[in-house]
Amino acid sequence: MHQKKTVFLALALVGVLLLGALTLSANAQRSGGRKPQPKTNPLVAQGKKVYDANGCAACHAIAGKGGKSAPDLTRIGKEHKADWLGVQIRDPRKNTPGSTMPAYGPEQISDKDLKALVAYLSSLK
Repeated sequence: MHQKKTVFLALALVGVLLLGALTLSANAQRSGGRKPQPKTNPLVAQGKKVYDANGCAACHAIAGKGGKSAPDLTRIGKEHKADWLGVQIRDPRKNTPGSTMPAYGPEQISDKDLKALVAYLSSLK
């Protein structure tokens, strides 16, 4: 009797493992084998649009894409705080006296868009 119970438990365990494997396989097929992406913060997504709309990539690169005439921004959020980034966009020479980056005043980038752009740049770590 003890041996039958052991065999039954072993078979039940194998069944549970197979069911789990089939579920994982079905989920992977539905997602195309990709890992689920984390939800994007809407402010960060808007900031990316501001970055693109203002042609920042003409001078700056992120993850190897973009210009090379200005600093690479791939990890800018790790290197600088949000306040510094906002000042750098509005008045670049205040942070970096020799900067050749043009100032982007409220007439070029609204305060609302600046907040979004800073959120995007701060997310780059």
